Amino acid sequence: MDRELTVREKIELADDWIAAVKRLNNKNKVTYLGRRRKDVNPVKWESIVHADGLDVCPLCGQPFCGKHQMHYADCPCIGPNEDDVIYHEDGFRARRIKNEQID
Repeated sequence: MDRELTVREKIELADDWIAAVKRLNNKNKVTYLGRRRKDVNPVKWESIVHADGLDVCPLCGQPFCGKHQMHYADCPCIGPNEDDVIYHEDGFRARRIKNEQID
């Protein structure tokens, strides 16, 4: 004969079920909405910008970044020889270090 579960047994079963769902969600990296979780801090590589590849400012003759509409010296683009930058091994991409710990 089947007996009715006690409150304690129901709580234990619920806890086991919740733990199983959490393990499954962590394994599949799923949020509570069922969407795939994106990385918290994805690595964003940017192209390295060289001054000789830019247009020249018609007023002063200095390299001018058309993307940011400012002189290359003031532009936030990553150049080939900057501090606080990690360069990708392909030599064409880099990213800034923002409070990252390098292992």
